Amino acid sequence: MGFGLKPGVRVELSDADFLYAGSWGARRRLVNILRQRGGDDNNRKDSEKQWQHWIDGAIAEKAVQAYLLGQGVNLKWPKDSESITSGDVGPYEIRHSRLHTGRLLIKEPHLDNYNVPYIFVTGSGNHQVIRGWIFGYDAMKPHYWWTPDNAERWAFFCPQNALQDISTLPPVWKCQVPQKLPAPDSHPYKRSSEPRLPAWWVVS
Repeated sequence: MGFGLKPGVRVELSDADFLYAGSWGARRRLVNILRQRGGDDNNRKDSEKQWQHWIDGAIAEKAVQAYLLGQGVNLKWPKDSESITSGDVGPYEIRHSRLHTGRLLIKEPHLDNYNVPYIFVTGSGNHQVIRGWIFGYDAMKPHYWWTPDNAERWAFFCPQNALQDISTLPPVWKCQVPQKLPAPDSHPYKRSSEPRLPAWWVVS
């Protein structure tokens, strides 16, 4: 399955911002360990990748905050560690891939916010590329449901060519309060070849 590559905006974090973001990502991982949370379920069986996931994610969030600050939008980061419904940076959800040709990954709608913009960032280290954005409900389409290698990693993998240019990102005041859809049934969550979606969602 081809992933494509969308031109984006390059962001180079300062050494101080890079170190701060990385240390915050490590802190998130440590908090998950202390609270005996599973953490990132894509890498639940790989402790090293768990650390990478949290650190890379925090760096991507910091890159978005730095970009927005350059556009005159000053948003607090990091968010309140106890917050569940708020976005990663302001109302925006951030997704990251180390691969520049990667896809924006979203879980099922009742697990991730569906009604807010998702911003996709690629890269490693202090050099990041903001590829674009998309509303969660546009990325959570049945034909994006896929797994790269095994049945444990099923998710919505939105291609970069579906993203809108970051210059068209809706302003904060136009964004809705982030929401999750209720699960369509009472069964425990388990990824499979078919996403658990309400009937109205699939046909809309």
